[in-house]
Amino acid sequence: METVYIVQFDWATPDASGIDLYVFGDYGRAYDKFKELICSEHDPEMSWVGDIEFDDDGYPIDDGYEFSYEDNNSGESEVWWHIRDKNDWYMHSFIDLLVMEVMYGYYEQLWQLSSMLVIKGFNIIEVSDASKFLDVVIPSVEPNKDKLYLRACMVGKPDVFIQPVDGRRVNVVQVENRMYIPDRTVRL
Repeated sequence: METVYIVQFDWATPDASGIDLYVFGDYGRAYDKFKELICSEHDPEMSWVGDIEFDDDGYPIDDGYEFSYEDNNSGESEVWWHIRDKNDWYMHSFIDLLVMEVMYGYYEQLWQLSSMLVIKGFNIIEVSDASKFLDVVIPSVEPNKDKLYLRACMVGKPDVFIQPVDGRRVNVVQVENRMYIPDRTVRL
């Protein structure tokens, strides 16, 4: 197994949003990027957060913001810096340093991977393979017996709704701008 460090910057303003990912092979470089992004957020030229006044401990003085952070810089654990405007719940800046294990061929069965993800704190909504999965707006990838592809992942709960497909009503899962039908064999 190999460990990779992902710095994820999930942001939204009234007129734009996005998720930026940075992948590193060592914790130190990932942590430096994590801190760099936080500094950029404090710059009024770069972010809406730059207009917020913070106290000496790093917390917003105005209680109009939901704020949390963990910055232990242990060299091995995950850290985060999250701020959200309480008056506009859409507006937020979430910066996370995530520690991920790369396990090519480590799991022989799909249920073993799912079990590991649950242990790591993921809530699994659906597990599908090529025999059940039906893409809606996710570009397909070439089959590869040596790798698994995690196609849709998010913080929070995705939208699930019913939609007619080929004369049948099926569940559709939406994660950000991606929608998929996890099991085309199930009829509702």
